[in-house]
Amino acid sequence: VVSFTGERVEWAFATLTALHVAALVPIGLLPARPPPADAAAPDHVGVDYPLLLRASRALLPLSYLVIDTLAPLLPGVWLRLGVGVDTGALLTSTGMVARTGAFAVLARVTGWRGRWSLLAVGAGLVLAGLAAGLAGPSVPVVLAGLVAFGVGQGMATIIERV
Repeated sequence: VVSFTGERVEWAFATLTALHVAALVPIGLLPARPPPADAAAPDHVGVDYPLLLRASRALLPLSYLVIDTLAPLLPGVWLRLGVGVDTGALLTSTGMVARTGAFAVLARVTGWRGRWSLLAVGAGLVLAGLAAGLAGPSVPVVLAGLVAFGVGQGMATIIERV
């Protein structure tokens, strides 16, 4: 936000406040009384689904721990690669855009549901993305790592939503 608002801290704060308020709008679109979670059990819920769900619930907070570890280290990565502060901040968002894209795609595609492979691949992408994001020798490698990280985190998140 600071790169768009310049040195005016009050404009940056106002912009962030407006974005947070706008993010609350979709909450008003949710039903007041959602249907029960197990009203009609989907076909993908198998006998090992409770274990898969527990594994996902362990991976999800770990993936947020990893992102909270990665975020403060990325400015140093961009500095090491000779990327300016403004550009580095913009490039850092690549992972979140990839995460949102993965979540949107997986919400519409159903073949992965109830399968351990999605969770395993998601965990692998989070770890590989972290490694590439921190140790990448070039901007394209770091960006690929952030995309892998974001997709992996999206894969870990989607299990919780089914």
